[in-house]
Amino acid sequence: RLERIDLSYNLIPVLTFDITFGTKKVKFLNISHNSINDIRKFVTGNLTALEVLDLSNNKLTNLNDPDAPFNLPENLTNLYLQNNGIFRIDYEKIEALKNLKEVNLENNQLLHLNKSLIDAIKRGISVRFEGNPLTCNCEIRALKHFITEQPSPLEQYSNLVCNQPKRIAEMTLGEIDDQELTCSETEKSEIGLELLTHDYEPLPDLRFREIF
Repeated sequence: RLERIDLSYNLIPVLTFDITFGTKKVKFLNISHNSINDIRKFVTGNLTALEVLDLSNNKLTNLNDPDAPFNLPENLTNLYLQNNGIFRIDYEKIEALKNLKEVNLENNQLLHLNKSLIDAIKRGISVRFEGNPLTCNCEIRALKHFITEQPSPLEQYSNLVCNQPKRIAEMTLGEIDDQELTCSETEKSEIGLELLTHDYEPLPDLRFREIF
């Protein structure tokens, strides 16, 4: 039975439905280092046995197109999307994968780490996000709180470099004071902040971890 396919380092421009023929048992698919800029509808979701999907080093941009949804098989454990030009992706689909262990989104054009992705991080999924033009506003405050509360440093998150707003550009998330992670009323409305938890509120200046 065919369980591994390696099509890396070719000149594939489009991932079509043809790849699903005879690949229902495939667990490992490497299509990295191609020229893929389009994934046709239902292709990835139909690779039902897939556990590892490597689409890194391609030319992907919009993975949240309603006309061509980027669906993911439920057995997926590792997803590699680094070194593309991705500016839009449905984080909720990633967070919904119950077996996922690792997702690499490094070196794309993603602006936000939203609640779904932060919830995935809290669940123990390793998320690589370095090299994106990150906006550090109140939306990322829950991640700041999470890394602050850990007994040992989580450097892959605390070392994330902020790109916006300008007053904290080039600073890492670990360096920035919680109070600096603010949102305008417009941003709060867009994010739906009124529906989020206390994790998105500034931390008090003094916190008692234990009371005896």
